[in-house]
Amino acid sequence: MADPAPSGILPARRSGPRWWPLWLLCTAEFAWLLWVWQGPAIQRQEQVLRTGGGLLVGFVLLVVWLLAWSRLRWKVRLGALLVLFGATALPAVLFRVSGVTGDLVPVVTWRWKAASLPTPRPPQSAPAAHGSKTSGVQLPADFAGFPQFLGPNRDGVIPGPPLARDWKAEPPQLLWRLAVGEGYSGFAIAGERAISLEQHGESEVVVCRHVLSGATLWRHEHPSRFENSLGGIGPRTTPTVVGERVFALDAKGTLRALDLSSGRLLWQRDILADAGTKAPEWGLAGSPLVVNDLVVAHPGGTGHSLSAYRTDTGQPAWAAGDSRAGYSSPQLVTLLGQPQIVIFNHDGVASHAPADGKLLWTYPWTNAAQHVTDPRVVAPNRFVVSTGYGAGADLVELSRDAQGVWKTNRLWHSQRLKSKFASLVVREGFLYGLDDGRLTCMDLASGEPRWKGDRIGHGQVLLAGDLLVVTAENGEVILLEATPDAARELGRFAALSGKMWNPPALAPPLLIVRTEKEAACYRLPLAKGK
Repeated sequence: MADPAPSGILPARRSGPRWWPLWLLCTAEFAWLLWVWQGPAIQRQEQVLRTGGGLLVGFVLLVVWLLAWSRLRWKVRLGALLVLFGATALPAVLFRVSGVTGDLVPVVTWRWKAASLPTPRPPQSAPAAHGSKTSGVQLPADFAGFPQFLGPNRDGVIPGPPLARDWKAEPPQLLWRLAVGEGYSGFAIAGERAISLEQHGESEVVVCRHVLSGATLWRHEHPSRFENSLGGIGPRTTPTVVGERVFALDAKGTLRALDLSSGRLLWQRDILADAGTKAPEWGLAGSPLVVNDLVVAHPGGTGHSLSAYRTDTGQPAWAAGDSRAGYSSPQLVTLLGQPQIVIFNHDGVASHAPADGKLLWTYPWTNAAQHVTDPRVVAPNRFVVSTGYGAGADLVELSRDAQGVWKTNRLWHSQRLKSKFASLVVREGFLYGLDDGRLTCMDLASGEPRWKGDRIGHGQVLLAGDLLVVTAENGEVILLEATPDAARELGRFAALSGKMWNPPALAPPLLIVRTEKEAACYRLPLAKGK
């Protein structure tokens, strides 16, 4: 029989696992996520970033507890560590991140699965006559087209015959759907030609397709490739068509003038080299603007916030402004009776005289958000400017003193309209757009929202008569009444799959939509008798 332990000496007692730090960590992680999503209102992108940061910190603290504080047997600790890292490594092996949504949520796809794109339809012989028929569709004799970014006046307001209001009784008709090169360009429509920019390997390509069949009529390649890990690959601008010329700007600054009928190169300029500057982080995104005999682009930099070139020769005409480039497009507007070119620069809104580029006035906007959404003129002496990432919107009034000096005055600021990508449209004293990805109607007089609709992501909004045609980030097209009474949805359909950031082209009865990898044309029903 073993001798008892010496008096006063207790046998060693082995401590058990220490679980309370794990429960504390789980509780803190849950409380953090609850605060991020249910606490003080912050913009959605910040919620996503804080969620990702909180999960990463929680994972690190979990590993620290496991190895240093858990008191588990070392075999158990090492086994659990292998399981944890295996659980995080396996998704990296199986999936890849192919970009982000407008809310910065990663877009995850299988690594071995190629992009699922439709097989292009066999090219159809493109009719030459303007009033010809394809797939039973005939273009109206007064077909207005869609000659540039955001339509004929670059304000998202679409002329033409009125659209039908019941898509259940008469659904939109698919004319063609096909794979296209990468990029975020939209289409310009001139007659039976639809022109867009695409990335094909190491070249940015201007592609002209027949609007009714999708058949390629011509293409013009230029060696250039822009790529950003978050922003994606390819061009960001929409071509502009004036007369018999197409003006196209790639993401790295090559401005091209092409013949509309053949795609023949007429001239080209490197606007960044002319300005002595570099492309902004996400590439050049300002679509070229034609004013009289000048084509105006937005390179940014000292003396070259805007640059104008002769449309017939490409020779420089003027350059003005010292601001860095933003991501919006120049637009020709009339304020206080004077035509002027308005541009949303990196540091604010600026106005230039069309003839010589003289700077007329500026409105500072120095928040850290990317400046993408074009300012929208809402009255003869007022405009609205808005950005996402929590910045909000301002209504600004313009005036001129006795000496002719322009002055700006903010009438209201609202956190209820944070437009990241989408165009804003105005009708009868009310503004329609997307507030951080949610459909919104705002009273221009007060700056207060009249209604909030569905959260449809970061898409685009166009106004056709008294109807809103909205493209959602998930590829849906939605029809709503442009009324301040309520968000009255009239119809919707799935037009494409994938992330639809590209601006749509609407020329009733035709609607062309794009994602970064495919495009489709639909015939929208017109109101009876139209």
